[in-house]
Amino acid sequence: MVKQEDNGHLQVEGDYEKLLRDYECQRRELTEIRRTMDELKRENRLKSRECQDALKSLQELQNELMRKSMHVGSLGTEI
Repeated sequence: MVKQEDNGHLQVEGDYEKLLRDYECQRRELTEIRRTMDELKRENRLKSRECQDALKSLQELQNELMRKSMHVGSLGTEI
């Protein structure tokens, strides 16, 4: 704790140093948060791409199943 002397000069100096420490701490936190957010965005894009690929594959399988079902149905009417 700094004693107030010289018309508050030491107190102001202490306040400035505290503000500077707080600023540096917040700057580091912000950098870390931005890094984490960038990583989450990258993971989200990757998972989104994987989901789109899975959906496309599922739709292709569904179409193939429908074609085979129609083919089997047409075989039943030929008998």
